[in-house]
Amino acid sequence: MFEFSVACKYLIPRRRQLSVSIISLVSILVISLVVWLIVVFFSVTDGLEKNWVQKLTALTAPVRITPTPAYYNSYYYQIDSISESSDYSLKTIQEKNESELSDPYESEYDQEVPDFWPLPDLNAEGQLKDLVQLAYTSVNEIKNVKGLKAQSFELTASHIHLHLQRKAPLTHPTNFYGTSTQSSLSYPAYIGNFVNDNPSLKQTLLPLRAEDLNNYLNTLEWANDPQHQEQEQSKKLLKPHTIQERLSDFFQAVKITQLKTASFGWTIPQHLLPLKATWKACALLKDQKIIRIIVPLEGKDNPKLANYFENQNLSVALGLLTINEGQIFWTDPSHSSDLLSANIPLTLLTTSGFSAELDKESLTSAKRVEEIAFQVNIPVQGSFIQGLIPYRGLEIANFQLLDDQNVSPWIHQSEGNYILPHNNYQGEGILLPKSFREAGVLIGDMGTLVYYSPTASILQEQFIPVYTAGFYDPGIIPIGGKFILANQNVVSLIRSSYQQEDKTASSNGINIQFDNLDQANLVKTHLIEAFKNKGINRYWDVQTYREYDFTKEIMQELQSQKYLFMLIAIVIILVACSNIISMLIILVNDKKHEIGILRAMGATSKSICLIFGFAGAAIGIFGSVLGITLAIFTLAHINTLVRLLSLMQGHEMFSSNLYGHALPSELSYEALLFVLFSTILISLLAGIVPAVKACLVRPSTTLRSSGG
Repeated sequence: MFEFSVACKYLIPRRRQLSVSIISLVSILVISLVVWLIVVFFSVTDGLEKNWVQKLTALTAPVRITPTPAYYNSYYYQIDSISESSDYSLKTIQEKNESELSDPYESEYDQEVPDFWPLPDLNAEGQLKDLVQLAYTSVNEIKNVKGLKAQSFELTASHIHLHLQRKAPLTHPTNFYGTSTQSSLSYPAYIGNFVNDNPSLKQTLLPLRAEDLNNYLNTLEWANDPQHQEQEQSKKLLKPHTIQERLSDFFQAVKITQLKTASFGWTIPQHLLPLKATWKACALLKDQKIIRIIVPLEGKDNPKLANYFENQNLSVALGLLTINEGQIFWTDPSHSSDLLSANIPLTLLTTSGFSAELDKESLTSAKRVEEIAFQVNIPVQGSFIQGLIPYRGLEIANFQLLDDQNVSPWIHQSEGNYILPHNNYQGEGILLPKSFREAGVLIGDMGTLVYYSPTASILQEQFIPVYTAGFYDPGIIPIGGKFILANQNVVSLIRSSYQQEDKTASSNGINIQFDNLDQANLVKTHLIEAFKNKGINRYWDVQTYREYDFTKEIMQELQSQKYLFMLIAIVIILVACSNIISMLIILVNDKKHEIGILRAMGATSKSICLIFGFAGAAIGIFGSVLGITLAIFTLAHINTLVRLLSLMQGHEMFSSNLYGHALPSELSYEALLFVLFSTILISLLAGIVPAVKACLVRPSTTLRSSGG
């Protein structure tokens, strides 16, 4: 194209048009920086919003159906309370859906229906409308929505009490086998029912850690006793055969690949000591006498080890430990060497792992967890400790989850569905938000859910034994830090204990799950129309995830901020592209003679306008491409950049509670199209004023003034 080729020729840097070249270069750099900033910012914010929405819908649903006050006041809902076939109790939505009777009332046996109740809502055949089954039918009638399914939800309030028992670190030289500390955590919480076939749940679950497995093993041999959790002596130790069964189930789900010493160290058995070895070690003293030798895995760690114990106000001496065919000598810095008594324990203390393999035969004979055995090969300062050792004083450092997870005592998948386990010894497994894990809770910690059940005269305190079976990230849900997931039977039991009038409309309803969140409004529209056609629209309220009471303000705020930042981005692009106007005006002044020649040769005003319009657009395109390239590179290394900035400012730059452990690094194609379209359009418009000025140039006047 002739006009485009002339525009590109004008933009090539030349010595004769130095001012134009400098302004062009500045314009390109400014535009590229603006495009880089906008693409990076919108890519990160779009990624964060998607993550937040995914976590939100993983715990709730893209669309939710909840009963209105008209439902709770209806004959259909209230009739269960006076019907013998309904046990004179009001029913949840799930119970209503599973019931074979829409109207359980028997006039011959049940009490008379109160006069102030509304009349039954009958269908064309004169039968009572089954409001719940009609709602489910309406969901099933929706077509062309992939992954569509409906499931009832329940929400109630309770109080969780967890009993935490932890191994204490070595703080005294006589603490040969470690001690334990006990604490408790009590918290009011919301309890929601766990949905096992939710495909989005995987995105919120937190991975299993070695410290979780260690804690579970430490609690495996005890039964959950809700009545005596604060009393160590009242804890129920399981029988040996039960412990063996539970250990067998544990090791069917987990393969331990590495062990490490516990925080109080591992006492090395005398028969496993090498025949000859020289180790740098740290002696703990009492009344100037050695009562314990601490050996680090690496000799270079010996000074750090000494500093640690000195900070614990312990008497410490550095030296060399020499082993020679069963005899052990201690050499202090003054080169004084003493033969140590066999009664002085040698303790290995390290945080790094060493290879270990379970001795499966020990599972059949172990009466306690500490009696299971592992085959190890521990490199200690150039020599090796090899042999079969008991688990006492050791911890799991690394592990591998096995494919057979059906016996896992933590949350796991089986045949595509998630399983929240329960057992007779620990109670019901529950899924806790990550705020509990940050407070020190680990998988295996046992406790109770406390609620109050009304009797004839008083409210009686009730306990449900529970244990921690997993953690999840609730994202930005306001009640996320208090929202516990439990199996349906647990939620129903607690919820049924409260007075019916205390139940709110949002505590029971129907979650509608489907794959594409963008279809939420479509599903809502279909449901509202179906409810109107069936005459049940006044009984149900349909909301998308953007309209929930606990997320509406947050979603609106996110949308408002997005529009605000988009407006700011357009203003910044306008300012950046203003340099193009200055550059093109100077270019028009420099090219008046050439413009006159082109006009004299028959070039139209349209051609002249296109030349300078293309010049502005070319600057915008080149600046956009450069900015997008920089943005892609930045997004690929965004978390490295964040770590560097966090290091410079001395604290975490973005809170992991809101932004997760890593910022999104995926390029937003919406942001890409936005900057390309807006930058090129504004750059093209920026060339209008100079182009109009160029069109007004008269060829005769220009050629005469230049002597042509």
